[in-house]
Amino acid sequence: MSSKITKTSAKAVAKASAAAARIAEREVAKAAKAAEREAAKAAKAAEREAAKAAKAAEREAAKAAKAAEREAAKAAKTTLRTEDTGKILEMAVCLAYDTPYVSRSPYKYGMEEPLALQPRLAALPTLFPSCVHTAEQGSRYDFTAAAAAAAAAAATAARYLSAKSTKGNTMVAPQCVGQPQPSAFCKTMGLPEMERPVLKAYIQTNIASLLPTLLDYTISYNCDVLYYNKKTNAMKFIRYVAPIDWSAFTYDWSCTADKWNNSTCLKVRPIAAGSMAKWITLMNWQFHSASRTNMVVRWYFESLLTIAPASFAITDL
Repeated sequence: MSSKITKTSAKAVAKASAAAARIAEREVAKAAKAAEREAAKAAKAAEREAAKAAKAAEREAAKAAKAAEREAAKAAKTTLRTEDTGKILEMAVCLAYDTPYVSRSPYKYGMEEPLALQPRLAALPTLFPSCVHTAEQGSRYDFTAAAAAAAAAAATAARYLSAKSTKGNTMVAPQCVGQPQPSAFCKTMGLPEMERPVLKAYIQTNIASLLPTLLDYTISYNCDVLYYNKKTNAMKFIRYVAPIDWSAFTYDWSCTADKWNNSTCLKVRPIAAGSMAKWITLMNWQFHSASRTNMVVRWYFESLLTIAPASFAITDL
């Protein structure tokens, strides 16, 4: 009897063990599937995050590319706007002197405006001798007095004429150093080559010593200026007649060298006028940082004429 009970108990235990094993197996399988689902879920989440990050990076790259494209287009458009007025004025001067327009690139701005300006320049040959167009390839001088006129001047120095124009903001660039690479700027100014941050600090600290050279590349005793402001319709023949005392001014900047990223303006105030006198914006300086690597140096030309009226003889045309 007891042997029969023992066998029955053993079977029950075996059955219970088998049932427990099956339950454990199911639990393990269930846990494995749950872990697999969690892993798949985590992988999908990571995949979504990676795709999201990739799309965000793609959007930022596209945004940066569009910004660079806009800057390049803006720079090109600004250059073209400035160039067309300058070339039109040069053509008008060529008409006034009946001398050929000389350029490797064909003149492409139409003749309507030069012909309209030509009568304004009727008196120019009485102010400046017969000349030829010499602005090709970024020459320092737009027009050079003809050889016959120079010989008649009884051994006086050669004379030149620079045609300066603006759409209306009054900014004009010195010849040759208006849009240089920083290394070329340093060479022209007689400076050792410097890294941009060092050069910016040097310019701001030593601006009074740089201005005479920048002026000489704009107007000088042997280079007169024909200035045209399209917006105000002002046309002036300007001769440099007396030196400017740059030590007579106090200088300030719209951005200090450590905060100068792209553009800053030079402001001046006559020392004799006192600290309450109004600052006059004289120059705009730029270091391009996007699509171009060059500098831009420009005068607010009418401000230049204002701060030193005794240095210029001006004839309105």
